[in-house]
Amino acid sequence: METAKKKIDWKMVTYFALCFVLSATSYFIHPVTPTLLKSLNMPDYMFGVAFASAMATSFCFSPLVGKLSSIFSSRNVLAVGCVGYAFAQFCFSMAKTELTIILARLLGGSFYVTVQVCTLTYVINMSSGKNRSSNLAIKAAVQSLSSAAGYFIGGLLGEISIKTAFYAQITCMLIGAALVMLVLKKDVRAGAEQQRPRLGELLRTANPFSSFLQCRSFLNTVTIVLFASLVLSGMAGNTFEQSFNYYIRDVFNLGSSYNGTIRAVTGVCGLIVNSTLCVWMMKKTNVRHSIIVVMAAASAIMCTMIFIQNWVPFLVVNILYHTVIATKLPLIQSLVAENADAGNSNLLMGFYNSVNSLGMVFGSLVAGFAYDISVKLPFIIGVSVYLISCVGMGIYTRLFERRAAQAKAE
Repeated sequence: METAKKKIDWKMVTYFALCFVLSATSYFIHPVTPTLLKSLNMPDYMFGVAFASAMATSFCFSPLVGKLSSIFSSRNVLAVGCVGYAFAQFCFSMAKTELTIILARLLGGSFYVTVQVCTLTYVINMSSGKNRSSNLAIKAAVQSLSSAAGYFIGGLLGEISIKTAFYAQITCMLIGAALVMLVLKKDVRAGAEQQRPRLGELLRTANPFSSFLQCRSFLNTVTIVLFASLVLSGMAGNTFEQSFNYYIRDVFNLGSSYNGTIRAVTGVCGLIVNSTLCVWMMKKTNVRHSIIVVMAAASAIMCTMIFIQNWVPFLVVNILYHTVIATKLPLIQSLVAENADAGNSNLLMGFYNSVNSLGMVFGSLVAGFAYDISVKLPFIIGVSVYLISCVGMGIYTRLFERRAAQAKAE
């Protein structure tokens, strides 16, 4: 019996492999987007506005996707989302004006949110209590490595042509949708399908903001501070990320292959720290304290990039930054997941993704418009906001530990 428990869970291995493919595919366009916008003679702020548009709809629909996943299963919602995202990216590839780019990115974000949310809810729903943390750590490692692989492949495809990167992404997404339906199991809770609402009722409740109202069940002073800190952290990180991608193309005139190669290196480094340092922190340290240290270290590294003028050290320090920040994702997901129970896990993870997307919306807009003022300004803002988020996480830690002590005393 003990031996059986130690057998490899091939169903989860298959899921993580599929998750890798979908996640990597979704990143194919990122390294070529600056080149695309430059080729269309778009103003500098459009790189921020375009990404913010996608994150805006991701923010709006995240809780709704979490809700739909609990009714129709993460598998089914994810498959539909992959097909929808493929169509949205086709629209993006054909866009020629600011308005059509924004509309295409709004559509893309509304479907890509299924990949972000459903891959998380599937892990939580298919994991037992004792292996949930380890599976979340694996999921974070897969995400880190897949984003690097996606950037690398997309960067190489972009050197062939921008359209090549788009068509490869569209094709892989459609294949991924088919594999999701063929390979993954339904993960709905027992009785959920019997409680499925009728179409009319579903359409009436399919308002993304009505889903936000349902999040009140797990919101309190402690979790509000946590999610506010995550918004600021996401804003700071995305302000830096979007500015970096455009900066190396605009200032250093480096092609998409450089962007892809850098992310490939950072992905490998991130995988190493996730499977060693991050696992150790989750097992041996207080995660709430560790996340503050990680975010403070990332702030310090980001600060040095403000003063670097040469592209070689700039890229090297960027690799160091991403290696450090790679440990943040599983730590954050662990903090959020510990507030979940069987009844609200899908909605909670949808809300978490929504909060993350909100930070990306602000970060992208700040990056785009601040870059128009000064190419270094987004980095300065990113560091400042990161430091504020560190303070927020410190407040959250104190509040959480005080509440835990009071509950123990009672």
